[in-house]
Amino acid sequence: SRVYSISQLETYAACPFKFFSKYILRLESGLQSEGEEGLSGAERGTVLHETLYQILSGLRERNEDIRSLSDDDFYRISNEILSSQDLPAKHYKNHPFWRLDKETVFEPPAPGIGMLKRFIEVERKYASFITKPSFFEATFGLPIAEEKRDKTLYQENPVEISGIKLRGKIDRIDMDATAGIFSVTDYK
Repeated sequence: SRVYSISQLETYAACPFKFFSKYILRLESGLQSEGEEGLSGAERGTVLHETLYQILSGLRERNEDIRSLSDDDFYRISNEILSSQDLPAKHYKNHPFWRLDKETVFEPPAPGIGMLKRFIEVERKYASFITKPSFFEATFGLPIAEEKRDKTLYQENPVEISGIKLRGKIDRIDMDATAGIFSVTDYK
């Protein structure tokens, strides 16, 4: 009756002993990283993930496609969407290095390009693809608050395949329902 995540299965495939130590014995790796200034990579990743979720699902609700918007329209609509949301960034606003980390993610000083801008530039390269961004943070087998998961594609119960129960979250699914094709994206 155990439910596994995809990360757990990947860990097991890479190293069964690491899986045993981490998920069965619940041991930490023991390796400590040097004190990191600013937000950790995981915290920056959370900010970027949740920001992309808010923007992409907001564009879907407005029936807009990130790939066909001009820069001006994209930033105007994104600012409207983000100003009405409780973003993860608000949780870090009192962090002493938040201003610098915010610039890294959103708008670094010239000539730098923030992670969000880089994402948009790459996204536009896929404008001619038949699949279009359709579902974001699609969750299965995890009890997640509605504001942190796709409102359209969600399943509270785990998926069962050959007696193995799986749970997880898919960052993004692009689809073309007419052609019956899709692609899955993991932002890592």
